[in-house]
Amino acid sequence: MTLRDKQRLAALKKANHVRTQRSQLKKDVKKGDVDVIALIRGELPELTPLIESWTLHHVLELVPGVGPVSEQEIYLLGTFTPTIRFDALGAARRGQLADLCKLAMKKRG
Repeated sequence: MTLRDKQRLAALKKANHVRTQRSQLKKDVKKGDVDVIALIRGELPELTPLIESWTLHHVLELVPGVGPVSEQEIYLLGTFTPTIRFDALGAARRGQLADLCKLAMKKRG
């Protein structure tokens, strides 16, 4: 096995590990074991890196009670773009996003 093959194998293992962690995160959010608002605010430093490379659309898919209509409202009220990456948002914008998500969750029920 060449060095290149070893590097490729290591990268594949790392990517698989990250996919597994993200899958578990989605399950934990759905069960209510992880506070999605705290995750968005960056208050869970051990989990936040898992969603850093996601687009805003994918992050909003985690939020219970936020469907397509609420998602569009969040984009309009917060002047967000669905394709922006989560790591491009600063702390203030993440706080604004978390507040809008909280409102959407309350509105839902």
